[in-house]
Amino acid sequence: MIVAKDKSEALVTYVNISSQGGDAVVNKVRLKGLDPMAFYRIDGSEIVVSGQMLMESGMYVELPHVDYASTMVHLTRL
Repeated sequence: MIVAKDKSEALVTYVNISSQGGDAVVNKVRLKGLDPMAFYRIDGSEIVVSGQMLMESGMYVELPHVDYASTMVHLTRL
């Protein structure tokens, strides 16, 4: 995860190294370094979440159940 110095945006990369069968991999990822008082939009969606919630509760990441499946999530502060 990379967070801009001014905490205006962040880029989260998640990689599932090894799958173990099944339909999908769903993991909760707790983020760090965001502004807890700000709200962030998950790019490509209408989802808006507070920095505090992303850091304390995390966000769910769903990936196909294959080795080395990955995703990137870009967050933009509102």
